[in-house]
Amino acid sequence: MGFTYNVKLPGFNNRIFQAREINGALYRTIVKSLYNADDSAFIQCINNAIEYIIPGILQEDINVVDKLLLLINTRTICVSPDLKLRVTCPVTKKEFNYTCRLDELYEQLEKLEYTRTITVENIEVTHSIIKAQHEAVFFDAKNNEVLLPFYQLASAVDKIVIDGNTMFFKGISLESRVQIIESLPLSVSQALFVSLNEVENSLADKKLLYVISPMSGQPAVNMPVSTNVNSLLRVCKFIFTDDLANLYRIVFNLVNYVGFSADYLDNIAPAEQLLYWSYYQQSQQKEDTGVSTSNKVAGFPRDVPTSRSEFG
Repeated sequence: MGFTYNVKLPGFNNRIFQAREINGALYRTIVKSLYNADDSAFIQCINNAIEYIIPGILQEDINVVDKLLLLINTRTICVSPDLKLRVTCPVTKKEFNYTCRLDELYEQLEKLEYTRTITVENIEVTHSIIKAQHEAVFFDAKNNEVLLPFYQLASAVDKIVIDGNTMFFKGISLESRVQIIESLPLSVSQALFVSLNEVENSLADKKLLYVISPMSGQPAVNMPVSTNVNSLLRVCKFIFTDDLANLYRIVFNLVNYVGFSADYLDNIAPAEQLLYWSYYQQSQQKEDTGVSTSNKVAGFPRDVPTSRSEFG
């Protein structure tokens, strides 16, 4: 099964799951999917990845915040805890480098409180937020925008209790969930809308990622904490934005200069690939230094191949 690590997901009452690390091939696929400029395709790729990391987690009704927490955790362990960004100053339009610690984003998101229970007459409804397996629905242009609020309610509801009879929504298809929501009294649906909006409004003043431009002193990135699927998708794209050419270059370097097989590199974590390349560079630098000293003493030149591609 390979290396696994523990990850705690708040949406499951801080239950600890065993997660698998992603390998180089899967990480390249995720990064490559961003070049597609198709949100639905990227979401499908990410969902395939989280099913690989924790098999069956989508059917467990993981919500969109827990999904992002899982991906941040995976990116931290398997690639790097630092997220290096190129940010454009809104005033000068010039770019600057900024390094974000992913654990800081994780800490912001794991503190979110979004589960609530409302009661209208004899009906009690417990809701959280949209589930990851339904996320693509909100980015499908073919879906009727009038129905999207009902999709939101249907996805967010976790259970309904009517006169002491409990119905859990886990395992129920989205279409069946929508039918159940439509059958509820209008007063219940309205109370649900109000409760979901209150959850989102309570987060409005919290900053998830806030970057001040050193050139103008103005905010260059202002990403609020949110349970909104569009906002969370933007963060997800941020953490997997990478230089695809560099990912291929490191594989080429390790195959061409170090002698690893491409298959082996595809099956280890990106962080391990970087570690191997770092060790190789350190080894070559020591050899180059020794050759330089030897040349001085012996008084004749030596041919040393020093051409190595840089990346990162």
